Amino acid sequence: MSFSKYHHQLLVKNLIEVSGIEETYLILAEANHQNKHEWLFDFYEHLPKSKISPERLDQLYYLYNSAESRELPNNWDYLLNYQAIESEVISKITEIIVIKSKVNINYATSLFNLFNHFSEVNKEIAIHFAGKTGLLKQVYLLWLNTYQNGDHDGSNFDYFLDQDSNFIVEYIDWMYKKKKWVSRHDDHRNYSFIWKRDDYHEIMIKAAERIFQHEKGDYPYSFFHVFFGVKEENHELQKITSRKKEFLMQLIEDRYSNVKFMRFVFGLISILSEDDRPSLISRYTCLNNNFEDFEQLSLEPSSRSWSGSAVPMHQRRVDFLQTLIPLFNTVSLLEHKHYIEQKIKNIRDEIEREKKRDFMDG
Repeated sequence: MSFSKYHHQLLVKNLIEVSGIEETYLILAEANHQNKHEWLFDFYEHLPKSKISPERLDQLYYLYNSAESRELPNNWDYLLNYQAIESEVISKITEIIVIKSKVNINYATSLFNLFNHFSEVNKEIAIHFAGKTGLLKQVYLLWLNTYQNGDHDGSNFDYFLDQDSNFIVEYIDWMYKKKKWVSRHDDHRNYSFIWKRDDYHEIMIKAAERIFQHEKGDYPYSFFHVFFGVKEENHELQKITSRKKEFLMQLIEDRYSNVKFMRFVFGLISILSEDDRPSLISRYTCLNNNFEDFEQLSLEPSSRSWSGSAVPMHQRRVDFLQTLIPLFNTVSLLEHKHYIEQKIKNIRDEIEREKKRDFMDG
C-alpha cells in the first residue's frame, strides 16, 4: 500500500470516528476532489458491520460501476462484511469488473487479491462462487492476462482441476488462442501440484494430447515442457521425478507406433537428465525397432550452452551417447548402433576442431 493510500484511509477512518457515519458520507459524496472515488471506497471499507444496510450496498455497487480502473481497491476481504445483506456480493462485484475489463483490461488488475491465497476471500472462494465456476474461471484467465506470473504455486489452478479435470484443456486452448506458438517460456507456473494429485496421469494425458494437437509435433520448444520443469523440496522431488518418468514410459508403451507423437514426446525426453534418458530410449526400441522411425527422434537437447571452451560440453555428449551403445546389441538394432556410433565420431571430430580453435585463440 502506498503512503498516500494509507494516508487518506487513515483520514477517512478518523473522520468516521469524529463526525459519524452519515456526516462522513455526505462530506465525501459531495466533495469535488480527484480522489473522491478512492475516498468513498475507504468509507465502505471502514464502515462498521452493524451500519451496513441495503442502501449502503447499492451505493457500493454504483461506485464500482462508476470508478476508473486506478480507483478500484485491491482489498476484497472487506466485502465479507456485506454478505449479511447480500450473500452473492463478491460474485456480483466480480461480474461488474469483468464487464468493465472488456472495455479496459486495466480493471482486471484489481482482481489480484481475489486469487491471493493469503486473503480471506480466497480461502473460501468455492463458497463465494458456488454455482458460478464458469464465471470464476473466466475471471481467473482474465486476471492472468494482466499478471503473467499470477498463481505461481498453482493453488487456484489446482482448485479448478478439482472441479473439472478438463480445465487443463481449457487452459491450454486459452494459451494458444492468445498466440500461435506457445513455448515453455510463456508460462512460469510451478506445476508440481499436478504431479502430487492422484489423477495426475489423466490430467497429463489430456495436456499431452491437446498440446500435440495444437503444435502438430513440430515445435522444438514445446509448451509441454513447462509441466516437467517443476520445482519442489527434496522430500517431494523423488516422488515427482518417479511419476514423471512412469508417465513418459506409459506414453511410449501406448503410442510407440505413432511416429509423430513419439517425436513430440522425445522432444521432451531429450531435455531430461543423462541418467533418465537411456531407459526410455531402450523401452521405445524394444517396442519399435524400425530404424527410420528411430532416427526421427531427438536424443539430445536441441540447444546447448557453455562457457569458455566447448570441448567439455561435447565430451559430455559423447559420454552420454556411449551409454546407449549397449542398448543396441542385437541384430535387429544393428542399424541403430551404427547410427549412434556415427554421431559419436562426428562429435569427436568436432572436439578436435574445437581444441585447435582453443589453441589458436589461446
